[in-house]
Amino acid sequence: MLKRLTVFLLVLSSLLIVSIQASEATIIIEFDPTPINVMPGSAFAVDVVADTADSSIAGFWLGLEYDTSVMALQSIDINPYFTDLKPETLDGIYGQTYSVPLAGNDVMLATLNFTCLGVGVSNLDLFEDGVYGVYGSQMDMVGNIRFVERDWNYEPGFVNQAPVPEPATMLLLASGLVGLAGLRSRFRKS
Repeated sequence: MLKRLTVFLLVLSSLLIVSIQASEATIIIEFDPTPINVMPGSAFAVDVVADTADSSIAGFWLGLEYDTSVMALQSIDINPYFTDLKPETLDGIYGQTYSVPLAGNDVMLATLNFTCLGVGVSNLDLFEDGVYGVYGSQMDMVGNIRFVERDWNYEPGFVNQAPVPEPATMLLLASGLVGLAGLRSRFRKS
């Protein structure tokens, strides 16, 4: 009788865990702001934010891709709520919380600090870089906390590096100075 009850409880708990995991919504990760327009030589920052819907984030292990010929990543600032798991690298965002997972809209994961190197357009893309891309935590039947993978998707970011409008600026300045000189000579005649 005890054996049947144990099997029944195990099956019931397994179904409960599966139904809880199935009810988790997809986490959407996006770059803010995007698209962004910058000039060569300028520094700019892009935030990586998540909308968790009915899920929560305990950590993330995401690689980052962009065009290195038009922009250079200077630093990554992981949200202080998370521990930076790879502080010495600039190839992705890696963080984990050791307390309560975060949930909500616009949950800040990291800030990416770039410098624009040249003219062009670069995508900002994320990919799973490890066992999990984005994960939450869940308590098992014994009371141990374990990590569970979360479904996630992302909106790619775009950075437009526009040329510096030097010739047009100089032409505008020159025409303004010619106009002022013309006004001055007109008022002198009167």
